[in-house]
Order: sequence, then structure tokens, then C-alpha cells
Amino acid sequence: MLYAIAAKDCSPLACSLIGMLEPLLNPVWVFLFDGERPGFFAFIGGVIVIAAVTVWCIAENKSQQAESAAAPDETRHG
Repeated sequence: MLYAIAAKDCSPLACSLIGMLEPLLNPVWVFLFDGERPGFFAFIGGVIVIAAVTVWCIAENKSQQAESAAAPDETRHG
């Protein structure tokens, strides 16, 4: 339900990437609630994907801020 509410404010690509994180976090939930430890390579792969998504989100946010700062403010022309 929270995903559906947040989806209206996210780009389609961001929604796809956020949806992709859920299967990556399954081993974390299993570890927390059942005690089963993920393997070394599963851990490293998850860290790489989560780091890449985080870097992408930060870069996307910075580029949107730069575009909005460079755009002329049309409300002042009146």
C-alpha cells in the first residue's frame, strides 16, 4: 500500500528499481526473522546492487536540482 502511494511521486524507472530491491532484501528479512545467514557472494551482490541504486538516486536528484535551478522562473514575468 505504501508503494502504491509513493509511486505517484516517483518516475517509472525509480518505481521499477525500488520494486527490484524487494527480492534483494529477502535474504535480510530471512536472516533477521529466521537466523539463516546468506552466503558471502549473495551478500556482496546485494551490497553492489543496493549501492548502485543509491548512487543512481543521488545522481538523479542532483541533476533534477541543477535543471530546476537553471530553468528561468516564469512566475516573475508578470
